[in-house]
Amino acid sequence: NTQMKSSSSCTADKKEVRLIESTCEFIEAAVHTILCIRGVYPRVIFKAMQKFNAPVRMSRHEKLTDYISDVVEGLYQTMKKGIVHKVELLILKQVGDSQKLAEKYIFEIGPEIAQAKFTESIHADFRACLIRLLSMDMVRPRQKGDITLRKMSGKSWHQQQI
Repeated sequence: NTQMKSSSSCTADKKEVRLIESTCEFIEAAVHTILCIRGVYPRVIFKAMQKFNAPVRMSRHEKLTDYISDVVEGLYQTMKKGIVHKVELLILKQVGDSQKLAEKYIFEIGPEIAQAKFTESIHADFRACLIRLLSMDMVRPRQKGDITLRKMSGKSWHQQQI
């Protein structure tokens, strides 16, 4: 569970911060789960957990977990400012000398997240989405071969192979 650092320049009230924290916790759990079920990393490095009363897979690999936590922390800071429009998780496959997009996951957030009202129903939405992600493993074949993670957030992107 990523602990979000508070900032004195934060203009969001407690309910807004709670919504942003929940959204970041959801995205973090979704990213870990996607990386596991889509075969980007071996299943053995993931452990079964619960987030929002839904089963998820969370990495036990320190470098991967730290990387995802750092990305989510950056997302949290930009969400508080209301400048994040979406987060994209790209899974690339090595084909010869180039990389080809294998899968793309988009989390649309929009700048209005900082002004949105926190409700418990958002947790039900997060739970439903996490359950749907896990069911995807039964429907789509896992990626094979040399695959890479690329994360895009807002207007900037970061690529890291771990």
